[in-house]
Amino acid sequence: MSPKGRENFYKAQKDPELRKKRSLTAKRSLAKRLKSKKVYSNLNRFLEEQLNSIGLYPESEYPIGPYAVGFCFPKEKIVIEADGDWWHANPEFLKERNLKELHPIQKKMKRIDKAKNSYLRNKGWDLIRFWERDLYKKTDKCLKKIKEAFYAD
Repeated sequence: MSPKGRENFYKAQKDPELRKKRSLTAKRSLAKRLKSKKVYSNLNRFLEEQLNSIGLYPESEYPIGPYAVGFCFPKEKIVIEADGDWWHANPEFLKERNLKELHPIQKKMKRIDKAKNSYLRNKGWDLIRFWERDLYKKTDKCLKKIKEAFYAD
């Protein structure tokens, strides 16, 4: 962040009017991103195909509060997230690669994931997360877990 950007950020934190304006800008930015026909990752495309194959048709990139979730079933209040092994720092993946220190992107993603998890659970959403390797190698087991979430009530 540039010095001017940092200065504006701190001003916005202290001034309620600027804070509100910044919040509106963030919401517009999220809405714009969601409206653009973003190309999904292969992992998300794969998960969506698998969900469709069992008769589930989720809302994708669905906004909930300040976050956009991978797949959502708003009526049932169920969220499904597919986490890439490298991007979200899967411990098994890191151990296999003998990586001892997280990359800054991985640290950031872990913080975001933790905050998103807390936010969703506090708002009453059921959250199901899968690692990339599990989705590709244990697809049936993952789909079974998803089905169980729908029939748990």
